[in-house]
Amino acid sequence: MRGARILVTGAAGFIGRHLCARLLADGASVHALVRPTTDVAPLAPLQGIAVDRADLSDRAAMEALAASLEPDIVFHLASGDHRRPADGLSDAMNAIAEGPALFVNLLAALASAPRPPATLVRGASLAEYGPIATPYREDQREEPADSHAAGAMAATRFGAMLAPRLPFATVSARLALIYGPGQSTRFLVPSLIRRLMAGHPVHVARPTDRRDLMHVDDAVEGLIAVARTPASPIVNLCTGQGPTMRAVAEGIAAELEAPTGLLSFGPADPPGGTPVLIGAPDVAARGCGWRAGIPLAEGLARTIAAERQAAGAEALAC
Repeated sequence: MRGARILVTGAAGFIGRHLCARLLADGASVHALVRPTTDVAPLAPLQGIAVDRADLSDRAAMEALAASLEPDIVFHLASGDHRRPADGLSDAMNAIAEGPALFVNLLAALASAPRPPATLVRGASLAEYGPIATPYREDQREEPADSHAAGAMAATRFGAMLAPRLPFATVSARLALIYGPGQSTRFLVPSLIRRLMAGHPVHVARPTDRRDLMHVDDAVEGLIAVARTPASPIVNLCTGQGPTMRAVAEGIAAELEAPTGLLSFGPADPPGGTPVLIGAPDVAARGCGWRAGIPLAEGLARTIAAERQAAGAEALAC
């Protein structure tokens, strides 16, 4: 993507930072769009990135930005905080406001630009499918299990429905659960790594749950592949594999050579059954020429190596 003008919303987030770093390394001109209140310190190491502050709900600001930047490609990775507690129906209202409403506003602003982009790729989620048969396929009817997933699914369906009316290709890339260096400990893999590195005991409450886990470098490659070849309005970016959370925890412990006894596990048959979240990557493989290439063991080893390096640098700074 050398020389391309690229706009990335949600650029200060975990996937956004990795994507921006890769695009800059490829020689693209990258503009990071962040909310006015976003802490942009995570973007400081990215040399050459341009930061624009605007609220995606501000139609006039988005139209002005689209007209001035004239991006060739847009990656829409901004999303709301799905971990906020529900109060009445506030979770549903927030999911609508932060999902389809912002997405359609962005589509409208880009469509009205004197020079619209060629492609918009939106970061979506396999969680939109809900508790239906796996592996998830793009033509299945979704049954999202919570408001955040329902809002994300609605945005995906709006994108597919509006595609014929837009002057650019739009793709919702439904991502597996992403992990890798620099991720918040609110998520399972970094939490396990950092606790075990510190010698703290870890209890995995639902060890038989199965999740499609994908390294962030594979996610970045997939998003770029979709942008280059927008084969379908909805594309799964996933590994097609579903390790148990017990296997993930034991793999991390083995890579760290953690003392035996630090890990403990909940029941093998937990209340409510065993959730499975696994996607089928066939459309991405056929249409975009992409498949995940980093096995889980290698991805965990890379992530652990990066965490050790970061911990060492932190210790030296102190």
